[in-house]
Amino acid sequence: MIRKILITLLLLVPLYSQAQYVRLFGKPTETALYVDLDHVWSYNLYEASRWGLGARLAIHPEILGRRATYIDGYVGYGLRDTKWKGGLGIKLPITKKSTVNVSVRRDYEKAASRSLSSYNITNISSLSAFVTRRLCDHLEAIVGYTYGGRWTLGAEGRIYMGHRLFEGGTLLYAVDGDKLPREDGAVLRLSASDKHGFTAEVILGATWPEVKPVARALAQYDKTSKRKALTTTLFLQGGLTAPGTSYTYMFDLGGTYGAPICFNHTLQTALPNEFTANLFTFVGEKVATTKPLWNFDLREVQLGSHPVPFVQLTAAWGTLWGQDGNGQLFYEWLPLQAPNMGIAEPAAGIEGLLRWGLTDWGIAAAYRLTPPQAPYARLDTRSNLTLLLTAKLIF
Repeated sequence: MIRKILITLLLLVPLYSQAQYVRLFGKPTETALYVDLDHVWSYNLYEASRWGLGARLAIHPEILGRRATYIDGYVGYGLRDTKWKGGLGIKLPITKKSTVNVSVRRDYEKAASRSLSSYNITNISSLSAFVTRRLCDHLEAIVGYTYGGRWTLGAEGRIYMGHRLFEGGTLLYAVDGDKLPREDGAVLRLSASDKHGFTAEVILGATWPEVKPVARALAQYDKTSKRKALTTTLFLQGGLTAPGTSYTYMFDLGGTYGAPICFNHTLQTALPNEFTANLFTFVGEKVATTKPLWNFDLREVQLGSHPVPFVQLTAAWGTLWGQDGNGQLFYEWLPLQAPNMGIAEPAAGIEGLLRWGLTDWGIAAAYRLTPPQAPYARLDTRSNLTLLLTAKLIF
């Protein structure tokens, strides 16, 4: 209940904010200081609430076509782990199309993440990170280069010292006197993306003191097509790791079951960390009406209704190197389950039934479909069905 209340408080932000960055002073075309709303509040199952503050100083020089130099910094404090996190970095344009970035930070990273986008408080339906359990504590230095043309290409090297904040099915807290497993590493990340929804990355490196290779590739296609009657969104994702890769660089296919919000690009009926894979595919397609069924507003009290019906289908499959016949593997003291027989999840709902401020609220339902012989099959209808709220910002 407390978590649901905190999520609701997060969703109240749109009542008074319309962007990730809010300018405090200065001119956008010259030099200006911004507050970064992404660092005001966040939530995950390890830290509980994290409160903090982020800022960006944008400096617009008279050279290089007035491209900005950005200096970013943030701090945050987790209420459950009672630890401070923070970072400082600079993004410096060196030509009209290329940028160098350098940063240092101490923060938590999601283990086995398959996300190719960062946390963004203004994109509510993408905030599935709040159900994250398995995190790593990293003190790291990062140096990167980005070239933006027809394709955006990037190369980034990072070296870090840190600890895993989990072991088996247990979360570990230094404040409770737990011994945190050590894991340091160094990786090179190569990335590419275009303007049509394609993104890919390759990560190479190693972790230690128990030396293990890091070798994985991840690619996705995310495209929304709007037509007169219907709007369709297609999401495709696939990934592959080398045998022996550390768990922290495998792929977590766990979902958001138990959360009150319908999130994007995740399995609504799968538990957090329920599935893991070395090789996987993930598919999602959503079809919605382009226009609301009706438009109704009471501007005096910031209430309205703009319902948009939708249907969607999400499916995933994955395998673990060395798994048994049930798709299970005990690896690095973790019991892992792959969706080796597949899982599908039809869903339907109506977005925008109630507009409050700048947030559209709606309802949705998703149902879990698995082969009856799958070790992760649920036998009764009630445990396969989940009812959810939808939330979307309107600008």
